[in-house]
Amino acid sequence: MQMNHICLCMIQSLPMLTRAGPWGGAGDYTTYKDELEESWRIQSMTIVQDQGIIAMFECTYVDLSGKRRTTGAWGASHGHRVLNKVCF
Repeated sequence: MQMNHICLCMIQSLPMLTRAGPWGGAGDYTTYKDELEESWRIQSMTIVQDQGIIAMFECTYVDLSGKRRTTGAWGASHGHRVLNKVCF
């Protein structure tokens, strides 16, 4: 018995790291969406909270060329803040 296999390999692209709104404060809510460099692996996410509400965050990741990149920080930078860093 002879078996022939035809294999079609499809390379899937990785999802883009995206920032999407609405963002803002004091009634100034803007909506936007940013497409950033293609990420390969997220290394860490830093979340800053102020009274239990996420006030700011940033992400550190490795892009497809192996370069370490940091996005953000997105959000407010005032008030009493508690820093939480999650490493992957």
